[in-house]
This record gives sequence, structure tokens and C-alpha cells, in this order.
Amino acid sequence: MKYLLCLIIIKSLSHDESSRRPLTAPPPPPPPPPPPPPPPPLPPPQSAVVPPPSHQNFYMRPPMPPPMPPMPPAMFAQSLRGQIPSSNPWPPPPPLPPM
Repeated sequence: MKYLLCLIIIKSLSHDESSRRPLTAPPPPPPPPPPPPPPPPLPPPQSAVVPPPSHQNFYMRPPMPPPMPPMPPAMFAQSLRGQIPSSNPWPPPPPLPPM
């Protein structure tokens, strides 16, 4: 009796499952999405120090003016005339104590 009851239950279950199945084939799965495009190449790493523009170099001093040509001694003496007094305005130093 138990065997018969089990068969009836199994058949009813299988009949229910078969009636639920669709008669047509399931639709094919959608095609996979295309792979994403590769990322653009990374720019080369830049150093922390930014070089100055080529037309304006902030790290160099301005050019030095050309050196003056040497002055002849006669012109040097004339340029000092009137600037050095002929007499010494300072009093003479005190005499040194005897040793």
C-alpha cells in the first residue's frame, strides 16, 4: 500500500513538473557585452621640479656687464685730485710708553 501511494505521489509530482515546462525551447542567452576598450596609456611620470620655460630662465643670474678697461695711472691720479686732503686732519698718535 505504501509503495502504491509513493508511486502515485511521484507520478503526480512529475506530471505537475512536466505540465509547467514550456513546450518551446528557452530563448538563447543574450550575447555577452563587448569587452571595454583598453584604457588610454598613462602619461610618463613627471618630476616634482618643473623646469622653467626656455625663454625665461629664473635660475640664472643676469649677465655681468663687460669689465672696465684698466685706467692709466695718470688718469687715476687726476680722478683722485681734490678728494684727498694734502694735510692730515688727524692729531698725531700719543707717544708709546717706554718698555
